[in-house]
Amino acid sequence: MKKLTPTIEPLYYKDGALFLLDQRELPKEEVWLKIEKLPQLLDAIRGLAVRGAPLLGVAAGYGVLLGLSYCKSAGPGELMEFYSRVREKIAASRPTARNLFATLERMDKIVEECADRAPATVKMRVREEIDQIEREERDSCRAIAEFGLPLFMGFSRAITHCNTGVLATGGIGTALGVIHAAHAFGKLKLVWVDETRPLLQGSRLTAWELGRLGIPYRIICDNMAATLMSRGLVDTAITGADRIAANGDSAN
Repeated sequence: MKKLTPTIEPLYYKDGALFLLDQRELPKEEVWLKIEKLPQLLDAIRGLAVRGAPLLGVAAGYGVLLGLSYCKSAGPGELMEFYSRVREKIAASRPTARNLFATLERMDKIVEECADRAPATVKMRVREEIDQIEREERDSCRAIAEFGLPLFMGFSRAITHCNTGVLATGGIGTALGVIHAAHAFGKLKLVWVDETRPLLQGSRLTAWELGRLGIPYRIICDNMAATLMSRGLVDTAITGADRIAANGDSAN
């Protein structure tokens, strides 16, 4: 499959600070938040400035890094106690986000393994793990796009809900990554975009991403979806979810 690249990087780390694209301001303007302290990141997560399960997993890793930046002690007991407080705050910021907790579980192992080392070493290992998580998310998005592409038989009219693209994942997206691939391979005619009430992630964010990709779309109110399907105007429906079980059961 040809290489597909995200149109924007929704978060990045530079010179000790995390920069987040504030998704609350889209599509009106692109506002970047400079996050230098953990409380700022927690506010951004709670306020939905950053959202999407995979991206929240990455953000949680940076939260640990920001939180540990205030730990100067090399004592194992103090380091573990300090990390426990940081972890608790991050976990409370979005209790329903499984990716966030998956990241924290990976960080638990790192801190336990490095508890007797200098804080600088622990932070270096944390940063390496964040980079690995980001790579895994990008690879996962590409794999989903590759597996999902055969669902589109040619000039399909697709419908999607919420936002599952780069803004939610950091990669090309999950469901929206498949749509990206279908367009790149000439298999997509149009995307019907549910507005996705009450926060309008579809009409604000998915439409914004599709516009950047040059993919034709039309925004519809959520309760139009069944009517479009009944009239034969939808060939493929593809959405993301917080979690999808091996048997196909979906949550949120």
